[in-house]
Amino acid sequence: AATPSRFRGTPPPGIPERKLAELDRVAANADLSLAQSRRRPDLMWSIAARAMPPHGEFAGVNASVGIVIPIWGGLGGDIAASRRGLAAAEARKAAVERDLAAAAATARASLEAARLRRSALDGAVLPRAVASYALSRRVYASGRGSIDDALLAWDALISVKRERVAAHRDEELRAAELARVEAR
Repeated sequence: AATPSRFRGTPPPGIPERKLAELDRVAANADLSLAQSRRRPDLMWSIAARAMPPHGEFAGVNASVGIVIPIWGGLGGDIAASRRGLAAAEARKAAVERDLAAAAATARASLEAARLRRSALDGAVLPRAVASYALSRRVYASGRGSIDDALLAWDALISVKRERVAAHRDEELRAAELARVEAR
């Protein structure tokens, strides 16, 4: 529990939100291409050979050629709708990028605050709590202090050590958050 970094593991190869937004944009682009292809003329052809049962006598060959030309404007609405869908997908992708940039900035700031907190606890608060406890024990052992002072100093030391473990955990959690939103 005191070294949570070994539980963090490796970050994923990419950010799921970014991948999902890109897939949404690709799908909207494919819808637009499909709608545009429906407006092109469609050429059809077929060849059929006929035989007469039961002896399989040859009865003839039919060949047909056809073309479908979309002459009414109904398909233009599909293209416009597909363009709006593509624009919406691109807007969602841009929003995801903005959200990820904001989350990364927040995670960097939170990580820096957690590091400063841990550094303050390790560098100043914990040594002072240890010194205070040691001094209160010496004063009590000499007969000039009370047991209450020694117990309060011991309780304060335990609280600082708990706070230090919580600060280490918080720093690792912030580092994990930053790794999640900055994965490339």
